[in-house]
Amino acid sequence: MGVGNVGKVRSPYRDSDMFLTRNGGLTWEGVHKGTHIWETGDSGSILVMASDEGPVNHIKYSTDDGAHWTEYNFGLQIWVKGIYTSPKGMSRKFTLLGSHSHPMDRRSEQKDVVVYLDFTELTGKQCRFNTGDRSQDDFETWDPSTELGGKCLLGAKASHYRLKRDSNCYIGDLVLPSPDIQSSCECTKADFECEYNHVRNAAGDCVLIPGAVPLLSAEVCTEDGIWYERTGYRQIAKSMCTGGTRPDRGTWHYCRGHWLQVYATLLWSIAIASALASTGAALRYYRQRNSRKGPIHLPDSDEVPNADKRDILTSIPS
Repeated sequence: MGVGNVGKVRSPYRDSDMFLTRNGGLTWEGVHKGTHIWETGDSGSILVMASDEGPVNHIKYSTDDGAHWTEYNFGLQIWVKGIYTSPKGMSRKFTLLGSHSHPMDRRSEQKDVVVYLDFTELTGKQCRFNTGDRSQDDFETWDPSTELGGKCLLGAKASHYRLKRDSNCYIGDLVLPSPDIQSSCECTKADFECEYNHVRNAAGDCVLIPGAVPLLSAEVCTEDGIWYERTGYRQIAKSMCTGGTRPDRGTWHYCRGHWLQVYATLLWSIAIASALASTGAALRYYRQRNSRKGPIHLPDSDEVPNADKRDILTSIPS
């Protein structure tokens, strides 16, 4: 969800309305007039918002991704400062913080008011995923690349899971699988953002802000033993692209100690090869030295009738 307006120019905040997107910001739909403070709960299955344009005594909530909104009156007339839930956003319980007077009114004594909102009684049915019957599944797949005309998003083509709008259930501790990565894509300029102290110019290129100083290059060694100087670009953290255009890589250099590692590896290889060769030669010499000279033939007793056994044994080479 977000606050905005329809048009080529952004309107002032107080002239804006509430919009919601279900496809990562590709398209937006209006959900309510006027500006509101909002929060999501139960991993996105509950949306809660309250007007911040003046004192109110109610909030609005939706359990179908903003298709329909229900108003809940909590009785007190307060200026809403914020809506909070658990840090991980998995709870169906919210805390609304407000005050009786305008938060910027320094003349009045600021007395904060806390309103506790519990939506656990809306439904006791937990959402189902991958039941084998897609008609009984509470989730649907969403492929951003399809809506982008086959283009990649964050360096990949992947299918994501989102709750169906007509699923009346709570997600709770249900763990959904990671997006199904169909293929990774080559890097393009869309996979990069401007580095610190850089902004995009009229041509869409990242240039150094006048008077700013670029960050020093850090020797982050790659698997190839090289590092690249910084440029005005950096890869978007979630992008999974590989190869292709890399505007974030400047002039490359060998990492410190790279050649020492190469020489050390080469010397070790030579030493091991020499040791193996020496061992092989020694074994060969040993086998040749102790090999049999041939079969030994002893004379028949008829040929040496008077031969003594001791004389026969002495004829055997030692």
